Amino acid sequence: MIRHFYFVFIMILLSCKKDSQTTEKAQQVDSLSNGTSKPIESPKQFEFTVATEQDFIKAKAKFKDKLTQDTINFPKINGEIKLPIEGDKPTQLSFRDTLLNTDDENIREYKYEGQFKDIDHYVVSGTFWEHHEIYLINKKTGENTLLWNNPNLSPSNQFIANLSLPFGLEGTPIGIQIWRINKTKNTSNFSISKHLEINPIDWAPTDFVWKSDKIILLKVAKVDAFLNNNGIPHKNDYYYLKLSF
Repeated sequence: MIRHFYFVFIMILLSCKKDSQTTEKAQQVDSLSNGTSKPIESPKQFEFTVATEQDFIKAKAKFKDKLTQDTINFPKINGEIKLPIEGDKPTQLSFRDTLLNTDDENIREYKYEGQFKDIDHYVVSGTFWEHHEIYLINKKTGENTLLWNNPNLSPSNQFIANLSLPFGLEGTPIGIQIWRINKTKNTSNFSISKHLEINPIDWAPTDFVWKSDKIILLKVAKVDAFLNNNGIPHKNDYYYLKLSF
């Protein structure tokens, strides 16, 4: 009887220890990502781990931006940018500025940023009354993918990623978007589809770099650091995360 009681007692202790370890591990993950980084699209596997400033600097030095800034080839004439579309019926897309140098809420201004030749997409930015957005445009079909901010192509052209606009703009999301590049079978056409969107609540990203096709390093700061310092965190407020997906 005593032996039986002792066995049950030991099993209860082991169970409590296991539950404690599980809780501690969960708290460590919550501490890293604040328990608030969740994808708003269909659930995808992703993980945040700690990175260092040196990791970030090394990745920046190695990374090659694939955006071809051939803006001289598509100049703005009389407030209008015209981009050729190379489909079965060649045509062109037009982006025209309106109401510049006024206080009108309908003001809009466009800029041709360049193109990703590896995936046949133009990049155009649009600036409005209280908003800014990026258009990723298929050169063969004219299809337009709307992004929050300037994109970067992954090393092997499998994904595109972009951050949100700087923290503090009213009504704008905070986080990172990752887009999958799909190549149509038997053609040279590429299509873009959203793979992952992560919207943290307690921190905001300010910069990122691709380390590989499935790893992104992020420079971030707590939201409080932005709020308490007029939107510009102190140098010591920044820290670094590795996003694996």
